[in-house]
Amino acid sequence: HFGSKVSFWHIWPQWPLWSEGSSTLPRMASLFARLAGQRDKGHRNESSILRNLAFSMSDGVQATKCKDMAFSTLHDKGIYLSQSTKNVLTKVANANPNNAERDLHRLFRREELSLPIEMSTKGFGIQKVHYLSLLTWWKFLLKSYPKFVLGGFDREEIRSNRMLQTFWKHYKSNHDDHAVFDLHETQGRLGKCVPYYLHIDEGTGLRRSAVLVIAMQTVFGRETSKIFGENFSNFMAHSQHALEARMTRAQYHNAKGSTYLTRFLWTVLPKKSYSQKNTHVYWGLLDLLATECKKLMEEGVSVGGETWFPVCLGLKGDQPALIKSGAFRRSFMNLGAGRGICWECCAGLPGFEFEQCGESPTWAATVGLVPPWVQGEESPLLRIPCQPSLPHGFWKRDPFHAFKQTLGGHFGASTIILFAIDFALWKIPGQSSDVDSMLERAFGDFRYFVCHEWRGNVVNHTKAFTRQTLHFPDYKKFPYARWKGSDQMLIIRWLRNVVLNGVVLPDSITRDGQSLLYFPPKDWQAPFFKGVLDGCNASIIFFHTLHREGVWWSRGLASEMSAECRKFCVSFGDLARLSYERGIARYHLEPCLHTFRHFGHDIDAALAAGCDEVLSPSTQTCEMDEDFVGKICKGSRHVHPMATNQRTIERYLLRCHAEFAGA
Repeated sequence: HFGSKVSFWHIWPQWPLWSEGSSTLPRMASLFARLAGQRDKGHRNESSILRNLAFSMSDGVQATKCKDMAFSTLHDKGIYLSQSTKNVLTKVANANPNNAERDLHRLFRREELSLPIEMSTKGFGIQKVHYLSLLTWWKFLLKSYPKFVLGGFDREEIRSNRMLQTFWKHYKSNHDDHAVFDLHETQGRLGKCVPYYLHIDEGTGLRRSAVLVIAMQTVFGRETSKIFGENFSNFMAHSQHALEARMTRAQYHNAKGSTYLTRFLWTVLPKKSYSQKNTHVYWGLLDLLATECKKLMEEGVSVGGETWFPVCLGLKGDQPALIKSGAFRRSFMNLGAGRGICWECCAGLPGFEFEQCGESPTWAATVGLVPPWVQGEESPLLRIPCQPSLPHGFWKRDPFHAFKQTLGGHFGASTIILFAIDFALWKIPGQSSDVDSMLERAFGDFRYFVCHEWRGNVVNHTKAFTRQTLHFPDYKKFPYARWKGSDQMLIIRWLRNVVLNGVVLPDSITRDGQSLLYFPPKDWQAPFFKGVLDGCNASIIFFHTLHREGVWWSRGLASEMSAECRKFCVSFGDLARLSYERGIARYHLEPCLHTFRHFGHDIDAALAAGCDEVLSPSTQTCEMDEDFVGKICKGSRHVHPMATNQRTIERYLLRCHAEFAGA
């Protein structure tokens, strides 16, 4: 504690100066100031104070600071506090200074301020790993919060059964040999089979070390029931066929709302615990995860006298995480002569160029023909019942990482350098035309677009275009950038606007309004402008539709989305060819171009199979998962490094209790 010489109240006015940038600590100071500054008039009781303490601790406040502030408050202002307030502060202040985190978690669990889910443990040699069992999660969620996993419907509602029946009917047309149909269709149990995904990723922990986060999420967002209720409220007045069609349109992906209410943590582990000499822990965890998923699918969980069968459809994540968990030997991380760059097909092998992006690439016929792993060294996750004809399909590609975090950055950065440096669109006679000056003027144009022309809700976070952010040290290097996902799409919209309406110079008050597509500064530049415009239009339409539409796409919409995906890939390839012909290093042909093209191929395959409804890639996107991983990793940075696994989970349960109570 601070002691009698220097109390909390002496240093509190300067609190933000020594809190190391934490936004939570000043809020904690404010909380205790209000408690001590006036007598308790009854509107603050013991439970409300503890709730605030639990929430603050889940938000990053160290347990010892909670204890010290409680002690200082009692020491300096105790005579002004009511007995109930002193009781709760005494409980906090009496925590063992050598293990305050443990004592406060015990206090919060005793006061029912933590989610009532017991952690499980599993030993891997001398190492013990804590985790939240999927079986425990599903029993708890289906019993207490069924709306979180059933698209906003209650467990007893007939609509939840209808939603699941409709989902599996369409899913069968897309993946007719999935194991769920052999296990449950003939028994008439598909109305009790709840689809879900797993997600795996590494975030940033203490001292920038990696932290592994594995979580579970359902397919349906809670907006499903809301959309169905708003648009199709007259439930009994429709035929079964009309009801099924309307339920199909109402099913919405799980990409809105708080990630604490849509993603559910399985475990979190610091890198030291599963790397180098401890790699057996990593594979042991995947084996344990596969065992739980298999048991859930085959045996189910009993809730309210009914048995429900959660069915795992696949594993989501960025490509490095998927490649590692799948033990793939054919990927962009294993480049080399004759190795291939894709775990799904033979792209990159002799005769199957991954750069092919047209309607009928040669690699399309090789999807699923050659396993991407070495026989005898398969991933434990293959034990999860899935699709025998395409076992690698369990690992799901992510549109967010494939485009917004990689391919889109290459497209945007190359186009900015092309326009600013190669075409000199922002050149002003008599003024400097060096790279830094041209990029500064280009950013001024972008800032003008954001401030005066953009009408959307997206907020820009990009502060400048520089050689460093565009990775452009010299003219012989291919530029690329990695902006935030929202900034990436905002920059693409700006580039589209530049092509259609011209540029804004520093001394201008408006855009010149002259289309660069029809009036290029030089004739040879016209194909570049057309390629950029096609790429911008295609990517904007693809991702706008991806987020706006629901889980299922009609044949017409799916055909349009496939065309937009192909259109972008073709335009990127054309721009790369044009750049090569002009002798400039722009639009590097990355493996992610092939990855993005696979989304169009999947849609084409579903349409060729006669599917009336095509499963949207929006169910596989990881944008919300990145937010969830960031929150978990933030919590891991505020606990003792030797107890990261257990204490991070405990803080997560504190936060979940608050979030669930307010849902």
